[in-house]
Amino acid sequence: MQLAGIPRNLLRRAMAGVLPAAIAARRWKGDFSLLVNTGMKQEFPLVSQYVRPGMLASRLGYVKEDLALQELRRIKDLILTSGNNCEISWSIGGLLAWKSGCKSFTMIAEKGSI
Repeated sequence: MQLAGIPRNLLRRAMAGVLPAAIAARRWKGDFSLLVNTGMKQEFPLVSQYVRPGMLASRLGYVKEDLALQELRRIKDLILTSGNNCEISWSIGGLLAWKSGCKSFTMIAEKGSI
């Protein structure tokens, strides 16, 4: 949101006295790519458990199981070598969020609520 044509001016004014002036005045965003990618790398074994043979998304025809498993193995080592880019980590997170929503929807459908 802009106030007086200055991006995030309203937020800057609201945070005056709380947010350090040097941060409020900067025009660039902080880069958290390394933290995001490191976190995904650390959680990769847990994430991998969700993409497994017989997974719900595959049984419902939304995901090609063999391709999902192949891609997961391929991208594992790319996560930390992607520099200032965490698109791979975001994509994995998005897939897990979609899978979770799909599972919730299926559970509701199985109960006959839909």
